[in-house]
Amino acid sequence: MGAYRRSESRGYLMVCLAALLWGISAAVAKYIFLAGIDPGDLVAIRLSGAFLILLPILLVQRRRLSLPSRRSLPWLLVLGITFPLLIWTYYLAIWLAGVATAVFLQYQAPVMLAGLSLVTGKDRPRADRLLAISLAVVGCYLLVTGGGEGLELGTAGVAAGLTSAALWALYAVGGEALGGREDPWAILLWVLFLGTIAWSPARPPLAAWKTGLGSVPWPGLALVIVLGTLAPFGLYLTGLRTLTAGKATLTATLEPVVAALAAYLMLGESLAFAQIVGSLLVLAALVAIRPRARPVGRETG
Repeated sequence: MGAYRRSESRGYLMVCLAALLWGISAAVAKYIFLAGIDPGDLVAIRLSGAFLILLPILLVQRRRLSLPSRRSLPWLLVLGITFPLLIWTYYLAIWLAGVATAVFLQYQAPVMLAGLSLVTGKDRPRADRLLAISLAVVGCYLLVTGGGEGLELGTAGVAAGLTSAALWALYAVGGEALGGREDPWAILLWVLFLGTIAWSPARPPLAAWKTGLGSVPWPGLALVIVLGTLAPFGLYLTGLRTLTAGKATLTATLEPVVAALAAYLMLGESLAFAQIVGSLLVLAALVAIRPRARPVGRETG
């Protein structure tokens, strides 16, 4: 029981660290968007850049790369296609409906997973999990709208945001399915490789880098690649080895809290009272799902 709790606590910590990095990189992403870079180019740069950094690191650490098992191939293909679409639909939602709407809609992924669990009867969330989801949803709403930017509920923007949320939920389910039998960093490497190939017809990597470097200095792109893609997604997949998809996506709602704080400290943006209240509600949700001692085996989520 003690070993299980330590294992789950480690997964919880990994996802919290991932959310922390995503939140910090959001401040950098605002600067990059202001530079006018094309979202499709940024997707290609994030995928190919993260792959080119991770590949030599794993080769040095492990001397050789093991191929994924046949059982893992279907989910790897799904994640390879899902990953670029997840990033792009989020950018599309920002373009069509604004940052506040895009962030709020993407973090409906825990609600989608909870609804799916209730419908299918598999891994039904308990009352404390449903309470935590409610707190996180209200908290995220206050965080993204409390600064004065309201939600823009145009059809196209909402569709893009909810698609991003659904893809985020699918990514979490796939990461959970692979977590028990594959190394998370190897999973990420293959997902980045497959995602780069899948996105190439839309934006060839070399062309994207040429255009991107013409708009944004390389340190800014490097920060988005490392802090916004490579490190957090690797940590997130590591967390999914011991956390369910539902619990991991709920824990990741810490990102808007960190993003608001980072914007306040790094960019000089104001932090309204409603945003402070929203942050406290999200933190309360994370406390509600904190790891507790349980019998050996995964907790339902």
